[in-house]
Amino acid sequence: MIKAIIFDLGNVLIQISFPRVLEHWSKLAGQNIDASVITCLEDEKYFEKGELTPADFRSRASAKLGFKLSDPEFDEGWNQIFIGEIPNIRRLLERLQPDFRLVVLSNTNLIHELKWRADYDHLLQYFEKVFLSHVIGARKPEEKAFQIVLNYLQLKPEEVIFVDDNLSNVDAASKLGIKVIQMESVAQLLNDLKRLEVQLGDWDGGEFE
Repeated sequence: MIKAIIFDLGNVLIQISFPRVLEHWSKLAGQNIDASVITCLEDEKYFEKGELTPADFRSRASAKLGFKLSDPEFDEGWNQIFIGEIPNIRRLLERLQPDFRLVVLSNTNLIHELKWRADYDHLLQYFEKVFLSHVIGARKPEEKAFQIVLNYLQLKPEEVIFVDDNLSNVDAASKLGIKVIQMESVAQLLNDLKRLEVQLGDWDGGEFE
């Protein structure tokens, strides 16, 4: 029996797009930043685990990008990744919250956290706890990240569903015995929840089709 659902944040609750970051930085710098620079931003992984401060990350990223922005300019561009709330996700959360424990597990960093907490705080009201990689010191798909959440929930893996758009994260959770859904849309998520015998009363979510 399913008792809890773990939700990712990016492209599950909030739509994100990294190319928007590069477009904004390109305008500020007055030069084109090729998408291949993404491979140079490996420091983001350390930033997401809390191993770098915002100042450290800005400095390292600027060095690899080849130009210097002010801290506000850098952060403004870095936060362009957020597009908006996933359509209809709030309606689904409203249906799930009364009957299931809902938590978030997100790979994120301090700069982004300040932005999405300010702009999407209304979504967080549905969750009893939010687990952030830079706070817990572990990021998906590391086993440690999932285990921290399971320890908090005090539930068996088979009693939990994990929802994420990233296949490697979904695969890692599945190997631990957690039931998983790789999300593509709210309509698809709803159908997969039904497949896993999550009961939503007489609501069929037909308007999401």
